[in-house]
Amino acid sequence: MKEKIIIIVIITVLLWILLFPKKVDIEPMTYEAAAIPFYEIHIDGAVYFPKTVKMYEPITLGDLLSNHVYLQPEADLTKINPYQVIQATTTLYIPFCDEEEPLRPTQVNINIADFQTLITIPGMQERIAAGIIIYREANGPFVHLEELLNVKYIGVATLEKLAPYLSLQ
Repeated sequence: MKEKIIIIVIITVLLWILLFPKKVDIEPMTYEAAAIPFYEIHIDGAVYFPKTVKMYEPITLGDLLSNHVYLQPEADLTKINPYQVIQATTTLYIPFCDEEEPLRPTQVNINIADFQTLITIPGMQERIAAGIIIYREANGPFVHLEELLNVKYIGVATLEKLAPYLSLQ
């Protein structure tokens, strides 16, 4: 009889534990909306409607022109590399056929541009691009273009040559 009572007590305790577990306070999770990174491409020149396009991932120049821009018949696409990847905020100028040089050079924001974007700038060398990124990571974003004189391998002549292609915004 004692054995039956012990078995009944054990079964009762086990059932009590299984059917009535300890209460745990669960706090509801809250989610904050994550900011989606994007960049803007300002398109001007031999287009019908100059505009600014927001992009959320890198795009080739050829895809950008075929999907987002209405080109004028006078647009000279021989001076443009359709395989150039655009992945930073920049200004894109589509030249006309009768123009020798573009009126406005494409500008690259040096505060957010990565290494691959920086080396696409005419006259930019790999060591200068690396120096800009290293200086920017150590000292924060550039406020004035003249701060580039503090970057290794950039002197007054180099800055004058690169300045038309650089922006801070």
